[in-house]
This record gives sequence, structure tokens and C-alpha cells, in this order.
Amino acid sequence: MLKNYLKISFREIYNNKIFSIIHILGVAIGIAAFLLILRYAQFELSYDNFYKNADNIYRVRQDRYDKGKLSTTWGAGCAAIGPALKKEFPEVIDYARLSNVNGIITTNQDKFREEKIFAANTSFLTIFPVKLIGGIDTSALNDPYTAVISKSIADKYFGQENPMGKTFKLNNSENFKITGVFNDVPENTHLKFNILISWPTYIVWNGPDIETAWFWDGYYTYILLQKNVDVKAFEKKMNDFTGKQIADRTRQFNQSAKYTLQPLKSIHLNSHLMWEAEVNGDSGMVYFLLLIAFIILIIAWVNYTNLSTVKALLRSKEVGVRKVTGALKSQLVKQFLTESFINN
Repeated sequence: MLKNYLKISFREIYNNKIFSIIHILGVAIGIAAFLLILRYAQFELSYDNFYKNADNIYRVRQDRYDKGKLSTTWGAGCAAIGPALKKEFPEVIDYARLSNVNGIITTNQDKFREEKIFAANTSFLTIFPVKLIGGIDTSALNDPYTAVISKSIADKYFGQENPMGKTFKLNNSENFKITGVFNDVPENTHLKFNILISWPTYIVWNGPDIETAWFWDGYYTYILLQKNVDVKAFEKKMNDFTGKQIADRTRQFNQSAKYTLQPLKSIHLNSHLMWEAEVNGDSGMVYFLLLIAFIILIIAWVNYTNLSTVKALLRSKEVGVRKVTGALKSQLVKQFLTESFINN
């Protein structure tokens, strides 16, 4: 009986080629478009979710005011705020601080232009637990002129050789000793990095004043808060504290700064500030695409239903003949279900 159902189904498709193509392709393309958009939206919404304690990690956003009016809003702000917050507030477990230092990497006679190099303090490797497959995360960035590199960079520079202890030169200047190798960070993160050089190196380059600089911009600061901290209340305490630190500057130049905590997982889709680490996505666009995806799916379903209804009306005589010749209702149902299965 099944063989007969299949034979009839394929015969129906063959005898109505154009109708069958429209019928099948309509629903197939609709479902494919829905799944592709859904996969893209899922990827965009997954940014930074993989980090441990991601719900308690915040980036410190800086709003600069000139004569009482908002002038600029930065994704990267002053260097001093990280250590100051950790020292002043018990709610802050630790902080991570980074500065972009892109340049030319030289190993032996090979030179490479790298765009994802940052100076980072040691705590960065614990707040953002990048898995080190070589080295110790709590000490890999403690000393000047040390660095950790990604697995792909290690393969690119050193091939199958063990990179631990080897050196590279940055911008044809200082040599850096490799003290750690980490697995490449996933693509779904707003902060992509291939090489991290130690923060003590950055202090050697720029002097110890950057540790207490409240009006030098360009430093990314992330803080890890205790669980269940009231973020809005903490922001108020934070700004009361930072206001005192820059009071002299405010009086002298009529310039001030306020700070806002941005949840780590919201940065990619909801932050379009000056000095972002990369061009971020747009939450409105993602949700609009999801709406379009469901509209496409509904249109495909309605189109399929309408075509199936038309097809059923055109075959009403066939159904009548089959009933007259003794076909049972269950047999007709099985036949049309088989055709529907094959069409899909």
C-alpha cells in the first residue's frame, strides 16, 4: 500500500511540475530564510555570554562635561579609576585595565602587522578567564616586557615550536618574552585580542603618573562586582567619590566627568560610543530581523496552506472517484499525508 501511495505522489508531482516547484520551493525558502536569520540573531545575542561571572562584569563608561554640558561619551576613559574603585569600595572584587598598543611584530626576519594588541594588567586574565594552555594566569603579566599570545599567533610566528620563553620585538624596539599562550577568544565577544603585553611595560613607557591620571582618556576599565550589588546605588557612590578626585580640575577648567557601569553582555548590541574596541552591533536591527524572520515563516506557511487548499479543490473529482470505487477515508488521509511529506 505504501508503494502505491508513493507512486501516486510522485506521479502527481511529475504531472504538475510548475505547481509542485512553487509549492515546495515556497515553503523550503521560507524555512531556510527563517533559520538563517534566527541563527544570526542567536549569534548576536550570545556576545560575551561565555565568560564566567559575565553577569557581574561591567565596563566603566566615561561621560565628559564641559561647562556643565555633556561634550563626549567614551567607551574608554581614564586609567586611575580601576585601582581607585578597588581600593575604595568592597563591592569591587577586582578590575581589568587595557590600552591599545597595535604595531609591527618582528620574529627573526619575519614582520607582521597586528591590530589586536593590548597592554593589560594581570587581573585581566582572571576577570576574563581566558584559558592559558601555557603559563600561569596569575603571574604571566607581572613583569615588564612580558606578553601572552593566542594559539593562532603562536602557530603563525613559531609553527610547531613551543613559543614559551621565546621573544618577539614590538615596533622594532623592545623585545618581549612570551610567558603564556591562550586559546583564541571566540568571535562572539566585543573585545577581541591576540596579544597582551604586561601593564608594567606600559608604565615603563609612560611613567607612573598614568596610575593616578583622571583626565587621560583611552583606557578600557572593567570591574567585577560582588553578587547582588545594587548597580544604581553603587554608581551614585562611585560618582560622589570620583567627583572629589577631580574637584580641582573641575574648579580650574570647569570640566568634569561622570561614570556609568555598562553590563558586559549588553555592550555589543547597545553601545556606540567613542573609542569602542570594535564596531558593535545594533539590538534594534537584530530584533527587527527576528520580526522579519517570523513574518517570512508565516507567509511561507500561509502560501503553502493556500496552495494545498487549491490543489485539494482541483482534485475533488479524483477523491470522489476513489470513494465510489471503495477507497476508505483513512486510505485517502494516508495518501494525502504521504504527498505532503514528500512535498516537504
